[in-house]
Amino acid sequence: GIVASLLEIAVRFDEHQKQLYSSLLQIVLGKRIKKPMLFVPTLAKKLAPKADSKLYHFSLILLQALQFPIQYSQVVASSCLELDDEMILRLGCDPTGSRVIEFLFIKQDLPA
Repeated sequence: GIVASLLEIAVRFDEHQKQLYSSLLQIVLGKRIKKPMLFVPTLAKKLAPKADSKLYHFSLILLQALQFPIQYSQVVASSCLELDDEMILRLGCDPTGSRVIEFLFIKQDLPA
């Protein structure tokens, strides 16, 4: 609420936009401020009501997907969006789930 209102006022009056956005990125991303693409999934992770919620696990999957080369991350993200709730929770909770996905991207003969 308040943060959104501040950003809206900054845009409307064209004042202090850069400082507000930089501060918001710094608060949410911390040391990873040089990677603004992580903003949305990191914010979703922080806003998730519980560590076992769908939003929390989906944000973890998105954060992991953004670590892949850019040409593959869109494929992974759109594939994750097609998963139902149970599948997202299973993938997010499986200790080997991320390693399975990583293996797919290690192979050199992936179709583009």
